[in-house]
Amino acid sequence: MTRKRRDLSRRDFLRTGVAAGIGATAHAGVEAAQAQAVTAADINWDHEADVVIAGAGAAGLCASVSARDRRVSVIVVDENHDIGGHAMVSGGRIPLGGGTSFQRRYGIEDSAEQVFLDHTNHAYAEFRYSDRGLVRTWSDENVPTFEFLVENGVTFIEDPPLVVNGGSVPRLAIAQPYSDDLNETINRARRNVVSANIASRAEK
Repeated sequence: MTRKRRDLSRRDFLRTGVAAGIGATAHAGVEAAQAQAVTAADINWDHEADVVIAGAGAAGLCASVSARDRRVSVIVVDENHDIGGHAMVSGGRIPLGGGTSFQRRYGIEDSAEQVFLDHTNHAYAEFRYSDRGLVRTWSDENVPTFEFLVENGVTFIEDPPLVVNGGSVPRLAIAQPYSDDLNETINRARRNVVSANIASRAEK
């Protein structure tokens, strides 16, 4: 007996799979949800903010600064006892190009288009199946992201950028640590974040 083959797109697969999962669990979860249901009046909040950010790594801290620049209150939550996330073990390596001020300082010509072409180059297996739309957006944001870091106090070791990730031009800059003592570096960052939040609240 032959079976009819049915091709599913990823979107169809997700839609039908999610629908099946919801149907299988919805009935079982109704009673539990009703038992645990609470109203807003039952919740006592210790802190309130316009924006709450989960994770105090590089992305979370940048998001908090962006929110602060828009004059909103921010709370950053992290499961670790300190800030930094995986960025603490990144070695400060920032592979952003497209024509950053750091590249221009060393006479390196680059563009967002070249970043895009390098990171969708089929010669490299890790880029072969990249989402081209996401890579396009990321490429266009390389320069603004790098300059955002500079404007917010990140300094870089004064060595020429390096070629990484199969790039056609040097793009890797390495951030200058505030101190060889990691605790001192992190504590300084924490003081800066606290001071910025106090200043933001004072302005509101």
